[in-house]
Amino acid sequence: MTATEYLQQVSTYRNNVIRAHRIGDKDRIEHCEGEYKALACKVTDQLENLGNEKYTIILFAKHIEKKTLAQIAAELKYNYGYVRNLHTEALRAFEAKYLQGG
Repeated sequence: MTATEYLQQVSTYRNNVIRAHRIGDKDRIEHCEGEYKALACKVTDQLENLGNEKYTIILFAKHIEKKTLAQIAAELKYNYGYVRNLHTEALRAFEAKYLQGG
């Protein structure tokens, strides 16, 4: 599993919560919310312990807050290309540390 696939699970779990609310099944809502919170907490801890503040900020904004790289670049007052490159580096670092036994 790549870092992108792993981090996209947060969105998938969030979408499951939204679907459960639309259906109105209280047990399903509780189950989905529990899964989402557990994964979001785990990923947040992993991001915070990545060891590079810029990587943490960019990955959190992109994969937890669901911001685009353009939005992140504007907020950080960085060039879009620089943020895109940092995002790629951050994904590689995340993958090496957490997904390849690093």
